[in-house]
Amino acid sequence: MFPTCFFIMYCSREGLTKSCLQSPEQPVTLSAAKALYQFAKDGGEGNEPEIIMHLRGALGDGGGIPVVIKLLTKEAWCGADFEVQAVCLNILSRCAGEAVADGRLILRKRNGESCQADKNGEEKCRLKTVELGGLKPMVEHLKSEELDVAGKAAYCIACHALDSPVRLGIHILGGVALLLQLMSNKNADDGVVNQAALALSTVLQHVEAKDELYRLKGMKVLIDQGLMSDSVDVQENAARALAYAIEQEGNLKDLRRLEGIDKLIEMLAALPDTDRVPNDKVRQSVSFALSLSAFDSECRTEIRMKEGLRALSNCLASEEARVQEEALMALANCAFDIPCKQTIGALGGMKNGIGLLSNGELSVVANACVALSRLVFDFMSGLDFVEEGGVGQLASVLSNYCKLYDQFVESKQKHVEDLSKEDLDQEAKKAAQDALEKLEIPDLRLGRAILENCKSCAEQGNVREEMRKEENFFGNMFRMIKHEDEIVSGMACQALANAAFDVEGRPMLLEMNAIPEFVKCLTYKDVDTQLSAARAIGNFAMDSYGRQKLFESKAMAPLVAQLEAKDENGKDAIEPRRAAILAIGKCASDRSSAVELCDIGALSKLLSLMDTHWKQLGQVPAASFSPPHPLAFIAF
Repeated sequence: MFPTCFFIMYCSREGLTKSCLQSPEQPVTLSAAKALYQFAKDGGEGNEPEIIMHLRGALGDGGGIPVVIKLLTKEAWCGADFEVQAVCLNILSRCAGEAVADGRLILRKRNGESCQADKNGEEKCRLKTVELGGLKPMVEHLKSEELDVAGKAAYCIACHALDSPVRLGIHILGGVALLLQLMSNKNADDGVVNQAALALSTVLQHVEAKDELYRLKGMKVLIDQGLMSDSVDVQENAARALAYAIEQEGNLKDLRRLEGIDKLIEMLAALPDTDRVPNDKVRQSVSFALSLSAFDSECRTEIRMKEGLRALSNCLASEEARVQEEALMALANCAFDIPCKQTIGALGGMKNGIGLLSNGELSVVANACVALSRLVFDFMSGLDFVEEGGVGQLASVLSNYCKLYDQFVESKQKHVEDLSKEDLDQEAKKAAQDALEKLEIPDLRLGRAILENCKSCAEQGNVREEMRKEENFFGNMFRMIKHEDEIVSGMACQALANAAFDVEGRPMLLEMNAIPEFVKCLTYKDVDTQLSAARAIGNFAMDSYGRQKLFESKAMAPLVAQLEAKDENGKDAIEPRRAAILAIGKCASDRSSAVELCDIGALSKLLSLMDTHWKQLGQVPAASFSPPHPLAFIAF
């Protein structure tokens, strides 16, 4: 038998490794496979990417992947051999970028954060393996009598099932049923069960795989063999697989029927009477599962009744940022119900959430903003928010985000100016273009979450009063309404629209020349933004000075156009239309505005709406020009 080092020494020579892998002698093939695996493994310090990229070229261009795939089948040159199959599965896992298979990285990607694991051609290698039919032998090996091979096959599936078509392919090949069988195998050790659970946590992100799991009654397997396992790794991956599964209604019902909520709360190990040892990875996955289950009202009630809110609140004290992040989102989703809001507040959720606004992890800050936006819902919760120093903390978070965005805009503008210079040589122009492409806009999810919090706080009069006192709070919100991302800009519009409710707030916005920005937001696709913009314009029209500013800003024509407002699907947007009608009625209190409104067809459109949309809009169109309204005088 040739020693492994012989093949490591010469594997870079063209065709040598490939030829040895095709040897009919099992020892030769095994040694070559081990050498290739060693070549694929992490290299020395500094040259790891180079080694991995070199392997990608050797396998992709030199035809090595088909050879490795064939070694997984019965047609292998050396015959079907468990040892060779195990090493070949490891090679494919390594080439696919096994770091990406880490469920926590997948979760980061799902939540909208960039995943840096795919950096050395792993995606190309994954697709190459799938195109060449590599999924079928992987799935077949889940039935292997050698459980070590079955476990490696499950892990290899997890490394490849990162795209929806691949997940669908695994489902079609019967992968869900085989993975459940592997988890239920009494002879399988924790390592094998863990790999099966990890694979399910990726495959179950496809909707048809969720349906298949329900048909197979797979929730019982995930709970009995996964959540109840003694291995924390199995618990972690099973909880994540369960989280994706319960996005299907039948699986969610099975979760409640099998008392899965109780078991998830117990796994948090955050209640005083628990005898479990807390584990941050398990807590993170369990919190994620509870956050998805909390979209269901019955589950929210059960979580509250079983002291799940207390357990999640205690998890906020964890030193692990990812636990805080997922626990915050679970609390935020539970806070859709008034009883849950009140319970979370009584447990100190408001105070803890405000404290986490200063966390160093931006994902934690974003989820804290989402949670607080749902906890501030009435006068008393607003008072708690103010007393705990929430306004100052929120103002600081918003200010920091504005600074990041301003730096981004400044850098982008500089690179664009550099590219526009005519005397710039090709090398400098390429450098400027590369710098422009590498420029990253500040986290959009964070910006949206901050402004969502601002919006909910500005709905409460006592909080709005404190927000006005905070230096440049409204100014920073107005800065965000000019954000290049329409969703962030729309959220800023909704927050500022609430600020326009007060007599004291409107002059501040008029000084900023906010009316043109609200007029621009009338054209956005988001219905809530259209509605907020129309309401804000109606609020400005409540006094003669505001109406004059609206007239000078040429807001009448866009407002009339809003009478035909559509949502993002092209359907009639009733609420924005109703708000526009009310705003038109207020603007028409001045004769000059009323004349302009009639000149641009407001009256005819209102009459048309009375005929076509009277059921949806009620008496609002008629009220806009009923005597003694100026529109009525002009009409007659």
